[in-house]
Amino acid sequence: DYQLNLAQQHDLPVIIHHRQSHDKIIPFLKKFQLARTGIIHGFSGSLVQAHKYLELGFVLGLGGALTYDRAQAMRKMVKALPHTAYVLETDSPDMAPAFARGEVNSPLNVPQIGHHIARLRQEPLAHIYAHSTENFRRVIIPKG
Repeated sequence: DYQLNLAQQHDLPVIIHHRQSHDKIIPFLKKFQLARTGIIHGFSGSLVQAHKYLELGFVLGLGGALTYDRAQAMRKMVKALPHTAYVLETDSPDMAPAFARGEVNSPLNVPQIGHHIARLRQEPLAHIYAHSTENFRRVIIPKG
């Protein structure tokens, strides 16, 4: 609440970092009605939850979690997202992707995560990068 008030006062974007609490966070953000939104970091929720964040103007941070074999539901969700919905990210130094399991995570893994998303969505990698960059700029960089 306090940090969201600060963001609102100073026209700053927010990065929401939470675990397994989408159904509590979404109504709170809806009630708060931020003039400027941001990124839902490390998103691994459902497609329904994704759309609720998107309706509020947020974008979803997609990272290494979707590279694990057990992430089938997340993969389906990523395939169904509009191109305006995501940014590529990492959770360095934590949450290493499957291809770097047991290693310290690094932003150097982001290109491989992009490749993974491109394969899932059957889109050129250049489109994934362009959409991620455009979405980042839309919610993070101030207008004007």
